Amino acid sequence: DIFKKEFNQTYDLDIKVNDFIPQDKLKSKKQVSISWKYATVFTIFLLAISTCILGIGMSIRGAKSIVAIDIDDACIKNSIENCQINGIKNVKILHGDSSLLSGMSFDTVIANIHKNILIKDLPNYVSVMNPGAILYMSGFFTDDSEDIIKEAQKYKLVHSKTLEMNKWCV
Repeated sequence: DIFKKEFNQTYDLDIKVNDFIPQDKLKSKKQVSISWKYATVFTIFLLAISTCILGIGMSIRGAKSIVAIDIDDACIKNSIENCQINGIKNVKILHGDSSLLSGMSFDTVIANIHKNILIKDLPNYVSVMNPGAILYMSGFFTDDSEDIIKEAQKYKLVHSKTLEMNKWCV
């Protein structure tokens, strides 16, 4: 598949996930696998965490610390439970939005949410990125990619690659 070809590495991780997954938040395993290659960086920020499976996988792969944020109460509860049943202790789960990031800094920022929130929150993401940090944005339609790229360029971010699957982009 496209993600395996692009990142040339996959990992079989035994991650336990509790039964509650909101249908509107369910993501495919292919979407989750995109950042495994870069999981051993020092600090990671995740927005729109759903089940926190990405954070759990990155923790297992050696990430130093992870801050995971979602606005959905059910996702927060689910993520806390999933971290507990997997013995994950380096994921800090917060209820809210990117405005909670003030004073923090990250080597990798991953935002998986729709176009309007990505564009609105872009200044918050940029403000917490360490020099050389990587920003991944996903959860938007192919038709929205140009608008997001143009907005990111206003903050001197350099677009390196867009991956598309079934009209969804990373």
